[in-house]
Amino acid sequence: MITIDSLDSNEELEVFNLAKEAGKNVGQMAADIIREYLEDRHDTMLADKALEEIQSGESRAISWRELKAELYDDVDN
Repeated sequence: MITIDSLDSNEELEVFNLAKEAGKNVGQMAADIIREYLEDRHDTMLADKALEEIQSGESRAISWRELKAELYDDVDN
């Protein structure tokens, strides 16, 4: 079980209102917020890693046009 006691009253009210709008209880809403944060953090870490690989030359970025060309070439073969 997790207890969150570091929210100020405005933040607590916002979570309460979000929960009410979503038809959830505060605990469910808090869990949703934490899950979304963790997913966003994971996505950010992956993006940072990809950027580092591009900047180091380990990987390269391609345009959407190049990607489509590669995909269509693969379909034709």
